[in-house]
Amino acid sequence: MKERLLTHHIHTLQPYRTSWRSQPPGALLILGSEALGSHLVMALLTQDFLCDTKDSCNQCPSCMALKENRHFSATWMYDVKIDAIRELLASRSISRVQHRCVILPDIDTMSLGAANALLKILEEPPPAWTFILSSMHGDKIPATIRSRCQKLHLKPLCLPGETFLAPLASSHPLTYKKLTQTDASRILVDALLGKEKIAALTDWATKEFEDFMILLEHLTHAGLLGTAPITRSQHFWLHMTDILHDARSDSNCNRKILIQHLFWELMRA
Repeated sequence: MKERLLTHHIHTLQPYRTSWRSQPPGALLILGSEALGSHLVMALLTQDFLCDTKDSCNQCPSCMALKENRHFSATWMYDVKIDAIRELLASRSISRVQHRCVILPDIDTMSLGAANALLKILEEPPPAWTFILSSMHGDKIPATIRSRCQKLHLKPLCLPGETFLAPLASSHPLTYKKLTQTDASRILVDALLGKEKIAALTDWATKEFEDFMILLEHLTHAGLLGTAPITRSQHFWLHMTDILHDARSDSNCNRKILIQHLFWELMRA
């Protein structure tokens, strides 16, 4: 799934990548979850900006250093703290690199102090620096930061409904018929790939519980849940599967709460 996502984004982002190689943006905000491929895109663009040939050749010293996580001009900051931002502010005056990328994934939860410090450096960005930010919920980022970034909305991987669900036609024909005649499969795919449709998904899954279980099991076996963040939730998912199977025969079980909890955990992982 990771390879499919990367190939998908390489294709859809080609026009942007071509223009940015000659003039990289000072600040770029990628809107989309890690499940949708935001971290893959951040790494891809970092390679574009730092490759010695400006073509992500995978062979030059810079590309090799990036692959081994030792490139001195690429700084990944997974936990955005105010002290780390202040260190960046202090280092910008002594930076002599040809180009530097500062990568800040998933900044939705950064503190107000860190946001203010980041804003200060974005207001006066050092020459030849590119800040690459990602957010699952763009509206959780201060408007002052959003306004200083060029925005890139990630497009979900296209999974044609009837083609993707085809194996269900023989194993579960009634479920297959209902899913391909409604938007249920698209809602589920969109939600798992990072779009905010948890409420609609939970309502549908609660109402059509048996079809939901069949569909989710199919997606799991088909590999849709194989991206990095969701893979880390496999133990949780196996546990939840047992509970959901028990809920099939337990009339007192609150299925809606269980289903909502499942989806939020998958999205949060």
